[in-house]
Amino acid sequence: EMRFSHGIVLTPVLLGYDHDDEGHLTINTDEAKIVRLIFFLYLFGYTCQEIADTLTEIGCETKKGNNVWNPGSILQILRNERYCGDVLTRKTFTPSYLDHKSRKNMGDRTQHRWKDRHEPIISRDDFIAVQQLINNAKYGNKGILPEEIINRPFAEKMFFRASYEIDIEEETKKYKALVGGGS
Repeated sequence: EMRFSHGIVLTPVLLGYDHDDEGHLTINTDEAKIVRLIFFLYLFGYTCQEIADTLTEIGCETKKGNNVWNPGSILQILRNERYCGDVLTRKTFTPSYLDHKSRKNMGDRTQHRWKDRHEPIISRDDFIAVQQLINNAKYGNKGILPEEIINRPFAEKMFFRASYEIDIEEETKKYKALVGGGS
């Protein structure tokens, strides 16, 4: 509690970020490209499994240096509010110091949220859109998005946020070329 009241936030190692000398998050530009690609692919309609397969195929490394990605780690990245510049503390807590088993905080302890705590990799709008898509997927993609978007084939091009157009195949080729994974 004292750390939180003094604004001291512990942040774990996170893909796309490094820690500076004072422990603050700073963007790692090479890793941030992977994070952006993950969010863009999900917004484009790829599943976590398809994103993991794509990253494995093009040879991207995880924060720990692994070349094999799994859908669980993709979902964790997509769910992490730190990518839009926020920090939410006390997601888990340890009820007993004797067994050191942590539990997910379901309102048992006070959580603290700091907005714009560090430079974001993903815009808040993109982050919120991804959260809605993830939540919508839990319920069979009913209710949030129009039917034509939910059932669209993986189109070569589509408008992604009204401000710009993404050709995902072209972006993947550019990324492969950038990281040395082919043309």
